[in-house]
Amino acid sequence: MVDAYKKFWGNFGNFRGVTGRKDYWLASIANSLVLLAMAILLILVRYGSILSLIIVVITVLFSLIVLFGSLTMQVRRLRDAGFHWAWMFIGLLPYIGSVVSIVLVCMPTKQQPKTAEELEF
Repeated sequence: MVDAYKKFWGNFGNFRGVTGRKDYWLASIANSLVLLAMAILLILVRYGSILSLIIVVITVLFSLIVLFGSLTMQVRRLRDAGFHWAWMFIGLLPYIGSVVSIVLVCMPTKQQPKTAEELEF
């Protein structure tokens, strides 16, 4: 899990390339665990204190940063599964969109193009 999380931060902002299923899900789980730890910490701190405000600000900033990194990772994962990156917008559809999005990122790796020109973005 640590290697996948290092790859997540190492490829932060990188829309090119691919991300395997294992790395995608392990990085997603690691991000969820970090956010869960922040939420538990916030619960343990007294509400209304300066420390709780600091934790909320850090959590919101971390969430926004992780959101961007997760979007880039999803683009790479879709490319690895053989789909166009625009399929990530299917998740915006109500009800069925999130299910289709999960199915797409669960698809196995396809054979990759040999040249960078074949990767359309």
